[in-house]
Amino acid sequence: MSSANTKLHHLKTMFSTQGIVWAILSWSLLALLQFMVFSSIMSYSLLLRKPAECNVIGTYIFEAIAYLAAGVLCLRNWRSPQIQEW
Repeated sequence: MSSANTKLHHLKTMFSTQGIVWAILSWSLLALLQFMVFSSIMSYSLLLRKPAECNVIGTYIFEAIAYLAAGVLCLRNWRSPQIQEW
């Protein structure tokens, strides 16, 4: 019984507002770093008329995970007891 309570407490602290904000900030910094690193490769590749695949794939991954996280947060807010029906 106590292990179930500790697991529930761990889930609540993992999805706290502060944890979500830190995760979003970290994810945005990683995406910015990926853009800055691979944009120089892409500008070099444009001279050769060949798109940089690492930049395209990285952008798709960052975008897909961001949309997935937004969907999870929408479901989290939808199930919240603090949101009342009209």
